[in-house]
Amino acid sequence: MLTIPTSYYLAFETIQNIEEYFEGKVNVEKHVELVELSKQIVILTVHNAKCFSMQWQAFSSVNLLHKLGQFIFTSRDCKNVLVSGYTLGVRGICENFINTAMEELKTKKAWKLLYQSVGPIAFCKLLLDHIILVGLPSGSFYQLSGYPINELKIFTAPSRKRDAPEPSNIIDPKECIKQPRLSRRQKKRMRTIPEPEEPTVYKKKSIEVSIDRSIGYASFSHQRSIEPPPMLLPKNRKELILARILFAYYEYLDILHESRMKRKNYIKQCLEMNKDIKSMSLSYGQVAFFLKEQLKKSIPLEFWGSQHNFDIIFRAIKHFVGRNKNEKISMHEILHQFKIKDCQWLSPASGKASCLVPSDLGKRKTILMQALRWVFHDFISIFIRYFFYVTEYSNEASKLFYFRKDVWYRITQPFITTVIHSNNYHLINPSDVQSLKLGVSNVRIVPKKQGFRLITNLQSTTQSSSMESKPSANRILEPVLQILNFEREQHPESVGSAVQYHQLFDKLKNYKQKLGRLNLSKSLYFVKIDIASCFDTIDQDVLLQSLKDTLKSDKYIYRYIHICNLSSGGVAAKGSKIIGTPDRMESLSEHATKLKNLNRGTIIIDQNRSYSKQMNEILELLEENIKRNVVQIGNNFYQRKRGIPQGSCLSTALCDFFFGAFENNNLSFLKEDSNGLLLRYVDDFLYISPYRYYAQRFLQTMITELPSYGVEVNQDKCFSNLDQDIKEFPWLGYLFNTKNLDVHINVTSYAFLDIQSGTTVEYSKQPGKALFFSQIRSIKHKLQDILVNPSFNSRPTIIRNLHDNFYIAARKLEIHVSRILKSPGGRYNAKFIFGKRKFAYALLY
Repeated sequence: MLTIPTSYYLAFETIQNIEEYFEGKVNVEKHVELVELSKQIVILTVHNAKCFSMQWQAFSSVNLLHKLGQFIFTSRDCKNVLVSGYTLGVRGICENFINTAMEELKTKKAWKLLYQSVGPIAFCKLLLDHIILVGLPSGSFYQLSGYPINELKIFTAPSRKRDAPEPSNIIDPKECIKQPRLSRRQKKRMRTIPEPEEPTVYKKKSIEVSIDRSIGYASFSHQRSIEPPPMLLPKNRKELILARILFAYYEYLDILHESRMKRKNYIKQCLEMNKDIKSMSLSYGQVAFFLKEQLKKSIPLEFWGSQHNFDIIFRAIKHFVGRNKNEKISMHEILHQFKIKDCQWLSPASGKASCLVPSDLGKRKTILMQALRWVFHDFISIFIRYFFYVTEYSNEASKLFYFRKDVWYRITQPFITTVIHSNNYHLINPSDVQSLKLGVSNVRIVPKKQGFRLITNLQSTTQSSSMESKPSANRILEPVLQILNFEREQHPESVGSAVQYHQLFDKLKNYKQKLGRLNLSKSLYFVKIDIASCFDTIDQDVLLQSLKDTLKSDKYIYRYIHICNLSSGGVAAKGSKIIGTPDRMESLSEHATKLKNLNRGTIIIDQNRSYSKQMNEILELLEENIKRNVVQIGNNFYQRKRGIPQGSCLSTALCDFFFGAFENNNLSFLKEDSNGLLLRYVDDFLYISPYRYYAQRFLQTMITELPSYGVEVNQDKCFSNLDQDIKEFPWLGYLFNTKNLDVHINVTSYAFLDIQSGTTVEYSKQPGKALFFSQIRSIKHKLQDILVNPSFNSRPTIIRNLHDNFYIAARKLEIHVSRILKSPGGRYNAKFIFGKRKFAYALLY
């Protein structure tokens, strides 16, 4: 029997099966097909549904579904998924796309038997006036007939929360007359009671202010612009304006006197000594002090009201500058301990009021919040964007570093010069850019321990015409990625040993079961291969040839579906696509089994709309993305001659197909080792074998034959246990036991600084609640099958993984609590947090 979610009973008037709907008039047990059909379908009736079957007059059984489709098209307000994909022509309805619902009604024997049992009137009433859902093996449904659920206004329960009365400043004399007379004592008591607060003032959410994280990324020009700055004032003020700009820059140098440019050759010496580049960044205190001085010179103290209020704002600026990439600061934190009464410009013109009522205080606070929002968004952020280059560090994902722009220009100029004059790029004419479909990509430079990494940003590309608004390159390439993933599923050999995180457990589990039958007593041999600058050195011709060999169909079809979830708040619908070819298209049930995070009771609606792409179009986009990728550095345009862009949505998929071709051509000897296992995550290779010969041959082959494909092995980072006895082998953040293949968490990779820079704290009015959910996410992220599945790991290994998981969560808890306490108005309830933590651990156990 089908399991019906409880939300359905509120959203629909009735929920019935076939026997309940026809009130026992259909003998289902006569036919096996009807018994199966009754177990698969659910009949829903919408609240206040229209009865379209009353208008249906054609009772003839000849071409019943065809005439029913004509009626739906000609009838007013009658929408039905039965005719989606059809159009009304002169000779009736014409099928443009394959309709799953109509095909099932035509081909399935059970529906024919049901029609013969109930007759045409009842059968058409069922299809027109009700919603029919067919159950899928995953516990979800797809809609067979009826009004499309994604366009349906679902009945929702009325809110039990009493609406707050709207504030009114108008006094009606008639209402005053109706009020009862009060005694002297009552009048005296009312004079002493303060006026009630306006709920609309205090129920507003705090305004969140966050740094624009695109500051200093792709918008930074590595060469100075040759265009003069626009002058918005008359030309006779030009000299005065330039003098003020130079004076402001002199103040900028004077404020940041502790500069890394203090000595002329300091940067050159640092680069020659391979010193860590982040040592040339400014401290958060220096940046905050600079912003404080600019704020002091630009906005008078009377605006803040007092020196105390200005110090409060400076405290907020320090937190604003020092927070991580995805952390925000709320207006509640900015205004903590701020004295609004000190701001005289918020007071009425008549002077100070003897008693400040809450409604007046709320109005002043609202005006002040709008002003402070402008200060942080349109003043402080502009100064940061103009004077500093803000970026993350390669090994510290969330922590931000501030570089003076002149310092950043000097330390990155040698790197940019090397990139430009290398064999990877060559200068092109700006007129050649006009014909590009993907536009021109921006680049941003991310510092690492020794040097820089150039990342191509394809999420915001510059089009050839600045007047046209076109999608980004990644948006254009998204259908191509879906096609590559489809071919990867159909032909797994094209990507070789490539695995994703969710596939790693199944591969290792099957391999461990195979080794268990061999009863091996010796340790396994592990070989890990690291590729040097993989994305920048891939041979483009080899990659394109492997893609041409993979794309075997002349046409690919995209089929649209809707995925709907019902709740007490209504219908939440999102679109999805099914990729296929004219001779191979997945059914809805097959596609539903592959969808991730598909809840029970989810309804899939076939939109019966599709579009196709020819293979020539796909190859043109792939060739432009690989061989004609153009980036803008400064005022010039450069075309990539080697490698693939690292910021593209196709980068990982292209890397899988490239190394898949290498494995099929050069590592075919590994098929002789029936007890070996080759795994690859993007460009990280791991080979496991009980035989030393194959492990040594694999290592030697990778070193000697990969250069013919344009890439090389970084031998300094390669690792194996061929010459040394290693009990636990590291790979992808895991530790693999070399004897029994148990998998542990690699705690050594979670140093305290890495956890600190990677932890994102949610500063909110309810810090305990935010901390609770943060702990849940942190622990559940490590509760993977590869770590805690008893059929794969031994009991001591699982206990150790749980201990390490809770240890990492405890370190994150320490960092989270310490940052909350340092924030303005930071506080937390220790009993609540630790009580919730115990509850979370008990729940996870």
